[in-house]
Amino acid sequence: MSLTPLISIIMPAYNCEDTVVASIESALKQTYENIQLIIINDCSTDRTLDILENKSASENRIKIITNDKNSGVATSRNNAIDIAGGEFLAFLDSDDLWEPTKLEKQIKLMSETNCDICYASYDYFDSRGKQIYNTYTVPETINYERLLKENVIGLSTSVLRMSTLGDQRFSTQMFHEDFALWLMLLRSGANACGITEVLSHNRIGGRSENKWKSMGNRWRIYRQSEKLSIPKSFWYLSNYALAGLKKYR
Repeated sequence: MSLTPLISIIMPAYNCEDTVVASIESALKQTYENIQLIIINDCSTDRTLDILENKSASENRIKIITNDKNSGVATSRNNAIDIAGGEFLAFLDSDDLWEPTKLEKQIKLMSETNCDICYASYDYFDSRGKQIYNTYTVPETINYERLLKENVIGLSTSVLRMSTLGDQRFSTQMFHEDFALWLMLLRSGANACGITEVLSHNRIGGRSENKWKSMGNRWRIYRQSEKLSIPKSFWYLSNYALAGLKKYR
């Protein structure tokens, strides 16, 4: 691995005119500078595309692609991965924010430990910028069995080796497509390491607000993607529910 390998940052963008500039800036202001920011406009109907084109005009590290049709975040991320040139992939949602040293600290740890996936602690904020809920502090390591109980790998905190991902992509059939991908990679032998420091700030809201729906989709991953038995699926789902109560209190 070179001293400063290229990191491809993947950002889906759909009707996010109010939040995307701050997210872009948090990526561009990283102390780790060897990045490309691939933003996928998913056929936005507001001013998102105009904003993206304006930002990219003055920043050659930004690349914008537009989907042929509105396709969702999994397909958008997959389209970006297919053209990414980085040795590493990082994922940033268009309403989340990073600490300036996030990528630098993660690449340093990945170089020292040779881990395949690196994740970090994070917190939540609302539309006014106020922190809500408790900070979510991650464990320093995670394995497949523990990940089944609780997804500690927040997508906007993650950095992944491109060589580890290989031909695998986010599932377009699963609601928690990132969780399904992490499980598949760990089950296949990848290893993951965590940084307990908060490096990402996640805006609350969006697809995961309905917790009953989230539990139903988690059940689908256990049964359809991981092929777990009904008793095992119930066991892991109960652990997921308890972890959720602690996370969102």
